[in-house]
Amino acid sequence: MSMPQPAGQKLGTPFGQGEAKLKRFPLFLGVIGWILVICSFLFPYMIIQDAIKSGHPEGAGWVWILIVIMWVGLIGPINILGVVLSIPSRAVQISAQQRTLNVWAIVLNVSSLALGILGFVGLFFIAG
Repeated sequence: MSMPQPAGQKLGTPFGQGEAKLKRFPLFLGVIGWILVICSFLFPYMIIQDAIKSGHPEGAGWVWILIVIMWVGLIGPINILGVVLSIPSRAVQISAQQRTLNVWAIVLNVSSLALGILGFVGLFFIAG
């Protein structure tokens, strides 16, 4: 009983590993992460300022829910996915241009996440 072979593959021959395509998706995720970090600070600030100007500051008490949803549901997963996708595989040769894009993607994803974490830790010290 012989096993069927996929078309174009001969038994005992290794898979050919070509050069990887230029992947820009992790870089786009880093830029999206930065945009979301800016929005996560700007939108709550605008909501709180509007509530203070209207004379009803208690109306902005729900703002922390927006921050939690943005960080737990959007920014964290997007940045982690961007870092994971920008780590190259050892099996595939990558060009110098792809390596540069991977480094920039890691820097963008990690820096936006680190800035957000430091910003929120700083806000806790200011508010406390």
